[in-house]
Amino acid sequence: MTKYLIMENPPSSEEFNKSGSREELACAVVKVASLHDYSADHYIAFAVENPQASWAFLKDSVKYTVEIDDLREEIWLKEIEPLLNESEKLSEAIAQAYSVIFDAAENFDMACKKSKNFQDIALSKDMDLDYAFENIGNTSMTDISEKVDEIFEVKSY
Repeated sequence: MTKYLIMENPPSSEEFNKSGSREELACAVVKVASLHDYSADHYIAFAVENPQASWAFLKDSVKYTVEIDDLREEIWLKEIEPLLNESEKLSEAIAQAYSVIFDAAENFDMACKKSKNFQDIALSKDMDLDYAFENIGNTSMTDISEKVDEIFEVKSY
């Protein structure tokens, strides 16, 4: 098992995590565990054995540590990534449902305003869609985040 030190990667930095590397995985883990929506290159990771990791630790720039081994990497690839994709699809479905219902209510209200006998009806004001959709919000990312934090022993500093 290897511990990775994760720090913020300044935009001017020429450093990046190699695609497909465990360093890149460590940064992805932190992104999920912290529930941040940063770009993929916002963080940079170094294995504890790496001399740059020692320098970063001495500079007190380490933001997180993550533990990765073969089993945890397999869990990420086979379980967590698919769950993240499904969570995103769920969020998109909720947003789309909100939009479809809102548009239909607005269309109904416009039809009422154009009529002679139903101008006093305003359905969209009575529906309170925002409140309704707050109650069906997607909490899967929070649940996934907590589990990722546990599995990868994420520590924040």
